[in-house]
Amino acid sequence: MLSRFAGFISLSVLLLAASLDARAAKPICEQKHLSREYTKSTITLRVRDPQVPEFYLRMRTSLTLVYLRPDDVVNAIGKSLNAPSAAKLLDRVQHDLPLKEDTDFFKYVTRDKELLGQVEWVVDEVLKAGKAAIDGWPFGDGVLASNYLPKDPMEVTVISLGFPSHEDARWYCYPEHELLLEQWYVIY
Repeated sequence: MLSRFAGFISLSVLLLAASLDARAAKPICEQKHLSREYTKSTITLRVRDPQVPEFYLRMRTSLTLVYLRPDDVVNAIGKSLNAPSAAKLLDRVQHDLPLKEDTDFFKYVTRDKELLGQVEWVVDEVLKAGKAAIDGWPFGDGVLASNYLPKDPMEVTVISLGFPSHEDARWYCYPEHELLLEQWYVIY
């Protein structure tokens, strides 16, 4: 009984933290409270063809799926082959190619937690290049209905914190100032 209660408390804290994270992000997307140098740009994301299998990743801050074409994933990983986890991720991705159906990109992290940073970096690289597509993630049976698919390319605002020569963080925001992805750069 005590372990079920502790699990409930842990889940409640996790859900509260996730909701606070999403609310805290809105001022970032509105460029409020940014006390340091930042730049703002716009990228146009592509429209997804639901007939072509791609990798997808559910965003933590919204009910959104980001779709990544396999070639774009392989090319992004190839840019970082000096990272220790890059070769391992590249090997696992190539093992799954060609994709037969849409595939959860996070599965590589569930199998090897060391790949989390590399997976997030790949998503950031593909988004930054405007090569990703986004789609809604409806509740229910989890099957994406065609009415959730954007029909036109979507513009996303990119806010980069820091100087052009040294970027510390990057936020991708929807037109309504909602956060799509937050990426911090930690050098260690």
